[in-house]
Amino acid sequence: MIRKKTLLILGAGASYPYGFPLGAGLITRLLSYQARDIFVNDGNYDYRSTQLHQFQTRLKLSRSSSIDYFLNQHPDLAEFGKFLVYISITGCESEYIHTNEPNEDWYARVWDQLREGANKWQDLKANQLKVITFNYDNSIENYMFEAFTNMYQAPALGALDFVSRLNVIHVFGDTSASPVDGVRKYGEPVRIEDFELTTERAQSLLTIHERSKVHDKVMNEIELAMQWPDKVIVLGFGFHTENIDIIDLPRVIKPDFKCDRYFSARGMSMSTMDSKMKYLYRNENFRNGWEVPTHYLPVDQVANHGNNKFLELTGALFD
Repeated sequence: MIRKKTLLILGAGASYPYGFPLGAGLITRLLSYQARDIFVNDGNYDYRSTQLHQFQTRLKLSRSSSIDYFLNQHPDLAEFGKFLVYISITGCESEYIHTNEPNEDWYARVWDQLREGANKWQDLKANQLKVITFNYDNSIENYMFEAFTNMYQAPALGALDFVSRLNVIHVFGDTSASPVDGVRKYGEPVRIEDFELTTERAQSLLTIHERSKVHDKVMNEIELAMQWPDKVIVLGFGFHTENIDIIDLPRVIKPDFKCDRYFSARGMSMSTMDSKMKYLYRNENFRNGWEVPTHYLPVDQVANHGNNKFLELTGALFD
């Protein structure tokens, strides 16, 4: 079980093994849509087709690798762009459920640790785990709900209580498929023909540049979560300055904040890692802060490991 107060902070790389794209992959996906595939039953087909063509043309010619940055520069396209992002993320749910297996199932490692030493399902209430995610998908909630439901002969409310205790906080919104309070079933295809409803739901997705729109309730939950842990595990995180700032990540590396820290950054070059850490530590002389605290992998190793291997090598989930 996880008895030490542990906070998971998840970036896009954390959901990638479960069928969800990284930034450039999302752009590619958005550019691949054709009107006849998504608007065939829409009464305004010609208009929607023109909208899609105009959006894709400007996105392609912008050479942007970030949909967040593109939408921030094109507020006139934001509503339609979020609609496309929404159907893309929900589409990834159903594609993964029906066609793929995770190539790096780190959720299983967390699940194993959560139930280690538990004799009955009620024992899992003693786990001390919270999650802050920058991802729109509800994959971790649904994974844990499904695992719990199939492992234990417990009432449905028991599974819902278990997931709710994980306190998963979506900084920039989600696709409304949480088993706890979602309005749609995870993996269930979105009814594209209901354009207005889908667009309305899609507007709850915020970009990295819309910090001022993050609900006060969410900001309060983030504040409490960041004050709480004895251990912080960062997975699949790009260390973008906006994301560092919105959760006040520097708080957990200050000398007077006593907690274990595990940061991963798979695929990030050394020069990029250096610049990110300099910003995080707010000074140029960050090396002592990076290497001396226990539970960091050396920087040259961090960049070469995925989430599962990182958790294995560091033993981050063990108390």
